Amino acid sequence: NKLKLEFAADWKEIAAVSFATQAKSFTFLDSSTVRWSHEYPLILWTDTRAQSLEPIEVPPDFRERTGMPRFGPALALMKVLWLRKHEPERLAKAERFFFISGFLTTAFTKRHNTEAGVAALSGAV
Repeated sequence: NKLKLEFAADWKEIAAVSFATQAKSFTFLDSSTVRWSHEYPLILWTDTRAQSLEPIEVPPDFRERTGMPRFGPALALMKVLWLRKHEPERLAKAERFFFISGFLTTAFTKRHNTEAGVAALSGAV
């Protein structure tokens, strides 16, 4: 609404808004806000913390469903498993998991969703 008020004269000229993000970067939010906070800093796709975890066996159709050859340390969900093992108290406070694209979509629309391609690249499909 702030943008609409600030640009009221030009608002009707806006047909759409688009953005692109890195699929494996994510954060968490608790129930008190839909705004990002320092309690849950963004975990970027380049983060290597999950390399210390043992490999996880995957079903035979994992590559077909996700496009990923294995459930490796670069996947967002491996980093979540690392958090569960090493920072359970912080992870316990989280109520929503957001990839950056889902976070932005929720901020703009107040609807929580994840795009299927991003979910597949995370190992979540």
